Amino acid sequence: MIAGVLVILFVHDPKLETDDSEESSSVSWKDFKTVIKIPRVWLCGLIVACNYGAVMLFGYLTPYFTEIYSMSSSATALLGVFRSYALMLIGSLIGGLMADKMKSVIRFMQYGFIGMTVFSFLYLLIPVNRSMLWVVVGNFILHGLFLLAVKALYFAPIDEIHISKKLAGTASGIISIVGYSPEIYGYTAAGTILDKNPGITGYNILFILTGILSIVGLILVIILRRNNNKYTLSLKK
Repeated sequence: MIAGVLVILFVHDPKLETDDSEESSSVSWKDFKTVIKIPRVWLCGLIVACNYGAVMLFGYLTPYFTEIYSMSSSATALLGVFRSYALMLIGSLIGGLMADKMKSVIRFMQYGFIGMTVFSFLYLLIPVNRSMLWVVVGNFILHGLFLLAVKALYFAPIDEIHISKKLAGTASGIISIVGYSPEIYGYTAAGTILDKNPGITGYNILFILTGILSIVGLILVIILRRNNNKYTLSLKK
C-alpha cells in the first residue's frame, strides 16, 4: 500500500509520442503480434530463464553446507538470511553501478554469466572436508554476487534493445513468461536429482547444471549483443 501511494506521488506516465494524435495508447493485438516477432525479446526471456534457473539451484546450497560440510543449523540459517538479503542488496547495487559504468546492461550481463560459470564449477574442485568450509563459503558469496547482480537487471535491457515505451509492458510480460518458466519444473527436477543421487553426487549434478545454465546464458547474451548491434546499425542507416 505504501509503495502504491509512492508510485502515485512520484512516478508519472510519459505521454506516448505517436504520429496519429488520435491513436489509442492501449496495447492492441497488433502490438502484441509485433512484439512476439522481435527475436531480441525472446532472447531476453531465455537469458532470464538461464539466470533464474541458476538462482533456484543456488538455494540448495543451504542444505549442502549442512549435509556435506556438517555446518551447524544456526550457522546455515544465518548464511541463508545473508544470501536472501545482504547478497541480494549488494549484488543488485554492484550490477546497477557496473551496468551504468559500462553504459550497457547487455555487456555487463556477459561478464555476469562468465562469473557465474567460473564459480559454479569451482564447487566441484574444492575438496570435501571440514577444513575447506570457509573456502566453499567464499565461493558461495562470490557466486551469489554474480548471480544476483544479473537477476537485478532482468528488465533493464528493454530500452537498450529498442523497444518503444508503448510496447515495453508487453515485452516485459513475454520476458516474464519465458524467464520465470523454470519455476514450474525447477524445484521438482532438483529434488528428484537429490533423491535419486544422495550425498555429494546429487549436489555435484546440481552444480554442473548451474554451470551449464550459465554457459547457455552467456552464449545467449553474446547472440543478443550481436543481434542488437546489427539492429542499431540498421536504424542509423
